[in-house]
Amino acid sequence: MTTVSSPGPSAGAALLPGPDTVVLAHRPLRDSTDKATLSRFGDPVWRLGPGLLVDQLCPVSENWPRLVPDSLREGFTTCAWVALNTNWPAQLRPGLIDEQPEVLTIHKWVMSMSPFAAWLDSRGFTRLCDVSSRDLGLYKSHVLALPNSTEDKRRLLHAVRVVWGYRDALPDEHRLPPRRPWGAASTDDLVGVKRVQSRYNKTPRIDPLTMDALLAWALRMVEGFGPDIRDAAREARLLLDGRHPATLAARDRFGSGSLKGRLAVYLAELHRAGRGLPGTKRRERHGGQLGVDHQHIARMVASTGPHVKPYDGLLLSMAEGYGLELESDAYFLGPIAGSFQGAPWRDRPIGVREVNQLVRYLTAACFIVICYLSGIRSGEVLQLRRGCLREDEYGGLVLVGRRSKGSDHDPDPDPEGTEERAWAVVGAVAPVVQMLESLSDAELLFPPSRQRTTTVRSRRKQSKPTGTMNDDIREFMGWVNAQFSGRDDPAIPPDPTKDIHAARFRRTLAHFVV
Repeated sequence: MTTVSSPGPSAGAALLPGPDTVVLAHRPLRDSTDKATLSRFGDPVWRLGPGLLVDQLCPVSENWPRLVPDSLREGFTTCAWVALNTNWPAQLRPGLIDEQPEVLTIHKWVMSMSPFAAWLDSRGFTRLCDVSSRDLGLYKSHVLALPNSTEDKRRLLHAVRVVWGYRDALPDEHRLPPRRPWGAASTDDLVGVKRVQSRYNKTPRIDPLTMDALLAWALRMVEGFGPDIRDAAREARLLLDGRHPATLAARDRFGSGSLKGRLAVYLAELHRAGRGLPGTKRRERHGGQLGVDHQHIARMVASTGPHVKPYDGLLLSMAEGYGLELESDAYFLGPIAGSFQGAPWRDRPIGVREVNQLVRYLTAACFIVICYLSGIRSGEVLQLRRGCLREDEYGGLVLVGRRSKGSDHDPDPDPEGTEERAWAVVGAVAPVVQMLESLSDAELLFPPSRQRTTTVRSRRKQSKPTGTMNDDIREFMGWVNAQFSGRDDPAIPPDPTKDIHAARFRRTLAHFVV
């Protein structure tokens, strides 16, 4: 739920912020916001994260000393403050004068205003009101001569029109000339871009062969391999916390015996179990080679990594004597209960370092199933929370989540500001949600990290970013193809159009529904 600090003023209100005025004075804020820490108008850096209401968006800030020269800073900061705290001006978006621009939109404007401010400073301007229409024409010529892409040029010119669009809400000294910069031509026309307007969604659908295989493997990952991965993740947490039965037993068993003797007993047990010597890849600055996993071995013999490290040579010598291979991980987490084609889906336990990667793949598989079978927007899927799976009044399954788009146009908005809505889902979605809830105690089904709970995004209760999820989906597909492809055909054939990304699932489902 979000809280609104105060009602937003109209677009034409003459507001003059002072040094101590809150930057996000008239915007809804995240419910976790500490209002005492909100940025003030006079701060050199404005932190706008509290105004980003969509969980998966990364926090943004405006570092004014880096963006705008001192001589022009007051004019541009005042324009940015007005944009943040008033509605759209009629000069820019006549149809949205009762709504505010998104914080991320304003951040992008400011980034594109910076080159304009630098250009003005290079020509000796210290006030926006001294800029003439002729000067704006020279700036347009300067932008068009840049080697940048046409889209970059379009953004740079649009930023000038934004400053002009808010002129009626700015003091006289911060106003550009009253005439619309460069006349009635659109910025597309100014940079020579001919856009073909289409009534159809341009997001490409996922090829049916790719989508069918991807969904099948995502479901197999959740239902067949998921329980093993989840249990291994729980076991790994116990191991790292020193609460695993094996580490507790080692403390009771070995007591104060010599470390050399303990290591000999441990390697003999590895030999009897048919397992290799636990290893790990060293960091690049240490050569990047495969070496002995001192930390894991230390847990198994009631010692510490620094104490085990001097015995590297002895461990490798004893391993050679037993015929033990130095493995790439500590393959310790198991047993493996899931199967593929009538046999266990892997031939050895899950590795201590490998398990976090497998949890990411499992999470990506869950996202694929929910996103495709529900038709929910990817941003809304990422914001789903524990307890979102419910039954409606007719006994059907629904996912209850938060809107991320279109809520401003709701004719009957939620009076408490939660903006919740329910989506009907099929039964196959239920075990996926239950799997996500069992992976950790996080409130979000898709937290930024299941291992590190002290990251900035975790502290701010933000979900995994969409871009990161897109990366995880592609890595999941690569892992499936590397592990389970046949001799000639990949398990998941590549999409012939482009890489898979989150927005394409909703687009693909819509095609088949229609």
